[in-house]
Amino acid sequence: MKEEQAASQSNEQLQEDIQAAVETGQDIKETVRQITIKALTKGDLDSQSVREVAEAVVKGAGFGAASQGAATKEVLDKAVSGLDEALSKAAEASKLAIKEAVGRSNEFSENELKRTLNDIQSLETLFLETLRDSANAGKEKTSVILHELADHAQYSGTAVGEQLKEGLSELMAVAGDAGKAQLESSVEAAKTTGSMLTKLAAGVLEGFADSLDPSSDVTDQSNQPKQQSKDKAD
Repeated sequence: MKEEQAASQSNEQLQEDIQAAVETGQDIKETVRQITIKALTKGDLDSQSVREVAEAVVKGAGFGAASQGAATKEVLDKAVSGLDEALSKAAEASKLAIKEAVGRSNEFSENELKRTLNDIQSLETLFLETLRDSANAGKEKTSVILHELADHAQYSGTAVGEQLKEGLSELMAVAGDAGKAQLESSVEAAKTTGSMLTKLAAGVLEGFADSLDPSSDVTDQSNQPKQQSKDKAD
């Protein structure tokens, strides 16, 4: 229960951070990408956690873009692109985690490998569904824009979709072979591996986040005005 409350509070803060980032109108795509990647590293990189983060990002972006007047569509487009690229990184991290897990097959259950592969395959669908669900729940102006962005992404392709095309079929074959060769000692052993692979994937993604250019490091958006004022004073 406490973990659920913590996750809820974290996603509320994420929504506020995204809204603040969008309202600045500066480097929206890159800022949203970085904030989202860092948010995804805070828990397991499973489909439910990713969906909750994506929903918070789109909701925050919608609130932030609504105040941009004529630039609303352009601003929201950049924010959604930032989310798309963050999910692409999440897919890449998950693929790398599976490759590592295949080499350590005695530590991971076959079910865990299959579940993570299914989560990866569903990332683009998750992205599009989040846009459409947010559009249905949003205000009229942002709702129309989000529907348009979802339709455009579906027909023109997405960054996360491109990531999924790269080596996924080969990875599925390798993971399948590892699963067949694996001898699981018991049902309990499979349970204990639980979310080990999704935690491993989150750790890989955290490595991506840590490798971001320090000069473009993203902190809590609520601190930005104070920092900007300090910079001007200097």
